[in-house]
Amino acid sequence: MIIVAFDPGGTTGWAIFNTEANPPVTMMGECKGMNAFFKWLKDHPAFDQAIVEGYLINNKKFDHQFTRAETIQVIGAIKLWAWQNNIPLKEQPNTIKNPAYGWLGIPNKHKHNEDALVHGIYWMVKNKHLNVSDLVGK
Repeated sequence: MIIVAFDPGGTTGWAIFNTEANPPVTMMGECKGMNAFFKWLKDHPAFDQAIVEGYLINNKKFDHQFTRAETIQVIGAIKLWAWQNNIPLKEQPNTIKNPAYGWLGIPNKHKHNEDALVHGIYWMVKNKHLNVSDLVGK
């Protein structure tokens, strides 16, 4: 199974996994700007599963007034891309990052591609494609 995970935003991180490989991560990267990411989506239409970090507007945390809200636009583009390419899409909350980084034994303060990595790892653990015991401290 080939999986892609995204950490959406003005810079969108992505990570690609092959559940049959050891280790399962095959490639990671970042796209700076929405146009670069839209091109990436267009050039990568074939995955068995996609995972995206969801986003809830919380005005106490971040004020969206007078912003372009790029994260929300990127999530919409991912949803359309997944629908157009018949790719199942799972939205995950950002709260999964702490446990997933913990499984890897590293703190949660990373780049967008690393956040995409932990979204994919979390999904694979929860869907029994990967064991936590294979990850701890690696």
